[in-house]
Amino acid sequence: MPKLTKLPKIRIIRGKNKKRKIKKSKPLLPDYLNDSPLDIHNNVAKCPILIPTCWNVNDCSPGLRIYDNLLSVKNNGSREIAAVRANNYIPRETGIYYFEVDILECEDDLVISVGVSASYTCLDRLAGWDPGSIGYHSDNGWKYLEYGHGLKYGPTFTAGDTIGCCINFYSNEIFFTKNGVNLGSVCKSKIINQLYPAIGMGGMNSWIEANFGNKPFKFDIKLYAKTFKSQNGFLIL
Repeated sequence: MPKLTKLPKIRIIRGKNKKRKIKKSKPLLPDYLNDSPLDIHNNVAKCPILIPTCWNVNDCSPGLRIYDNLLSVKNNGSREIAAVRANNYIPRETGIYYFEVDILECEDDLVISVGVSASYTCLDRLAGWDPGSIGYHSDNGWKYLEYGHGLKYGPTFTAGDTIGCCINFYSNEIFFTKNGVNLGSVCKSKIINQLYPAIGMGGMNSWIEANFGNKPFKFDIKLYAKTFKSQNGFLIL
């Protein structure tokens, strides 16, 4: 019988099969939202509260084209009114929320609306024309507060301008900015829940790009938020 070769001993290490906990990273926030109720919540909560970060391809009129970066929107060539909303609503926990829209193309006979709207408003209407929406319009500079007849508000705007929209949930106030300048409050009333950033276009050759905090704003929203909180106290919503 042939001699068998001894195999080297294999050392088996037994131990507890511990599951590694994978820590979920919280969503990145613009710096003006640091230490906001939203930031405090997201630091400890298992399910963070999301904010608008881009346009929603599933909540967009067929008359508009959303580019791959999900920030640029252009009219498809139709003269029909067309609108789009952001991917998430603006949570009250932000306390103060702000976004901007760069107007890249806008012919003189066209209209672009910048504002906010609820999920149930029609996408073939400009922001501010219907209940659940508020808008600032390019052609006349008027504000539209849930109604088809506007009120005088600010200057007109066109290609090359940057329009901002701020919701202050502490004071129940909404205001717009043009090229970094606060144009004043459009309304002071109880703001309905779950409003989305929204833009609308009427006519051909319209093109915009949104800034939801992915780059510096023209308006110093951080200074505005800091000043407001220092004057009124930091209120927890």
